Amino acid sequence: MRKVIPILICILSAGFGLNAQIVNDWLGELNVQGIKFEIVLHVTEKDAGLETRMDIPVQSVTGLTADVTTYAEDTFEAKWDIAGIVIKGHIDSKGNLAAEFNQGKYIQPVDFTPVKNSEDLPKVSRQQDPKPPFDYQVREVTFTNQEEKNIPGRNFDPARGYKESARCYPHQWFRSAEQG
Repeated sequence: MRKVIPILICILSAGFGLNAQIVNDWLGELNVQGIKFEIVLHVTEKDAGLETRMDIPVQSVTGLTADVTTYAEDTFEAKWDIAGIVIKGHIDSKGNLAAEFNQGKYIQPVDFTPVKNSEDLPKVSRQQDPKPPFDYQVREVTFTNQEEKNIPGRNFDPARGYKESARCYPHQWFRSAEQG
């Protein structure tokens, strides 16, 4: 009995370590008709299995959860049924995930490299997140309301060269709504 317990502990702990090498953030590059774009896989442990989420920053896709994720006999596979995508591969001697990206009849090899620092992953760039230099003037404005509380606000003026009448301020919206 004394020999059986240590053997069981070794077997059970070995089973928990099988997923350790695949659980990571992975960055790969897909080349579709000469256009290259990055794919990010986030493989995590969930409950008793694995979960994979995919980001495609150039298409503003984030957190697309795979329907099925398996890692058995050194083979990783993730399936997204709704998009018809299957990514299947294995970890090579360099520690990269050598995989195939399948979508319908389109099949392409993709090498995913592990990313240790999430800051190194590509981010989704959104047009609604403007960066200077702006083509408009920004002024900080505060006013005192009837309750004597200061509320910060901003006025966005059109770029220089526009007519003065082109300016539109929030207080004008309310006035026109009351009048009309």
